[in-house]
Amino acid sequence: MRNGKSAIYIIKLLLIVLIFSGCSYESKTTATQNISGILPTTTSIPTKDNEVVLPTITETITTNSEQPSFKYESIKIVNNIDQLPTIVGSLVLANTSSYDVSNIIIWDMVSKKEIEIPNEYVEIFAVSPKMNYLAYSSSSLEQDILKDHGIIIMNSDGTIIDTLSDIEPGVSFKWKDEQELMINSYMEENPLILYSPFTKSTQTILPYFQESEIVFFDKDLIRLWNFYAQHKNVYNPTFTRVIFPTNDEQGPKIVLRDLTSETDLASFPTYIEWGVDPSWSTNGDKFAIGIETNPSSIQGDFSKYEIFLIDQNGDLIQKTNYASISDSFYILYLSWSPDNRYIAFSFSRNTDNYYDNIELGVFDTSTQETAFYQITTPSEYVPIWSPDSRFIVLKTAYPKENGTNSLIIDITTNQGLIIKEGYEPIGWLN
Repeated sequence: MRNGKSAIYIIKLLLIVLIFSGCSYESKTTATQNISGILPTTTSIPTKDNEVVLPTITETITTNSEQPSFKYESIKIVNNIDQLPTIVGSLVLANTSSYDVSNIIIWDMVSKKEIEIPNEYVEIFAVSPKMNYLAYSSSSLEQDILKDHGIIIMNSDGTIIDTLSDIEPGVSFKWKDEQELMINSYMEENPLILYSPFTKSTQTILPYFQESEIVFFDKDLIRLWNFYAQHKNVYNPTFTRVIFPTNDEQGPKIVLRDLTSETDLASFPTYIEWGVDPSWSTNGDKFAIGIETNPSSIQGDFSKYEIFLIDQNGDLIQKTNYASISDSFYILYLSWSPDNRYIAFSFSRNTDNYYDNIELGVFDTSTQETAFYQITTPSEYVPIWSPDSRFIVLKTAYPKENGTNSLIIDITTNQGLIIKEGYEPIGWLN
């Protein structure tokens, strides 16, 4: 879990010192990880010989002239799942009652049948974009020591498709599509390993940087990129576009690059850091990112994050205006709905600690309206969408002051249901 405002202030101050001091950071090299004994084939993304002047994304909105609007919704809690419209798919839930998270289940929302996932200790989970497959890390826990680290891949009925062994502890992963898993590597240059559990093929993708690269920055300084904080490149689903961080005399900025033509399309400033959770839409025609818009936050002033929506050619489509409704607005995670219309996000308006009293927002990219749901949680979370883009499930302490429960919200009726007390939602499968 991330620290509060004081820790963020220290990180931002360190970031500015590093940018303008010209210091270097020596990256650490660790042993190559073994993925099922298959050696990857290395593919480098070409680097550019000459620096070019890029168009800078401005505040000019190129499409959709409607102004952002807001609404505040109260969640009406119901007592039975039959009081909600039919919910499709299966939820993946984790028992969080103890440190040894051993009770992981796949719960069919129609039949109400439960499948227990075989494991001893689970750390990281990932559901494929079309929600057909689940990957999760599994380790054995012996005398409080984790051993035998691996990744298990299964489909929605609990059938194991593949198991990867000898994985470095704490290695994160994310699905590229329904065929390949992206796995972070601790090897030099922080490559991504693309692995197919169906063909057993692997490929290594090296991150792209300009001459003004920032490889000397520790991943914690781009920590809000979440899975991509280590690799520092965020790809669209077809790997034809990439977002990467850089900096100049004016501070941090992000560049959008066309990997097919090997040209940079646009750049835009991110003021203090490199933004929050840059996320491509599921069809890959645009991406969203949370950006700090208050340069004074480096001096300890309140953060004012906004969601910027940018198309695949680098044009700014939309920008929110949350600064108009709150002195402090801090975005933590972004989550696209499967139909590409909504962006669910967790955020905090707390002026003392950004990681207390986390709230839920849903930004409708079609109407530019944001719904704020009056439900708070004691810790950060990633909103998880249903396959039909109608429901969101999130971690909450409701109705108690502590503990963890799974709350489903119908964004069309604003009804909610606690579906499993003591369980945390991990993913949603078809």
